[in-house]
Amino acid sequence: MIHEKGITPDAIVPMSMEEEEALYYKRVAGGVDSLEEPLRDRVKAVHDVQLERAQDFLKGFILYKERAAKRISETQIASQKN
Repeated sequence: MIHEKGITPDAIVPMSMEEEEALYYKRVAGGVDSLEEPLRDRVKAVHDVQLERAQDFLKGFILYKERAAKRISETQIASQKN
């Protein structure tokens, strides 16, 4: 919590209660192994879409930063030639 208020995310990625429950079982030690076979297979198939979107955001930020740095260096080279 930041200043006891939290923060508002830039992107909201909704998840169903079933997805949240499945992720809970995946994160708890032995959670998936404690489930019955049919449910275990469904839990294993669930992806953490919130984590995936966060990773996509970070990859995009890195690409943007690299391209911005390239543009700056190209501008500096061009100004030195003049």
